[in-house]
Amino acid sequence: MTVALAMGLVMGVCGTLGNALVQAAANPTHLGRVTSVVMPTAVGPTPLSHPA
Repeated sequence: MTVALAMGLVMGVCGTLGNALVQAAANPTHLGRVTSVVMPTAVGPTPLSHPA
C-alpha cells in the first residue's frame, strides 16, 4: 500500500511538471493545439495499462 501511494504521488508530480514544461516550451499562439495533442497521448493509454 505504501509503495502504491508513493508511486501515485511521484506520477502526479511528474505529470504536472511534464505538462508545465511542454506548455512553457510551446509558442503561446499554439498553446491550445499543443495541449490538445499532448493530453490525449499522456492520458489516452491509461485504460490499456489497467487490464480487467
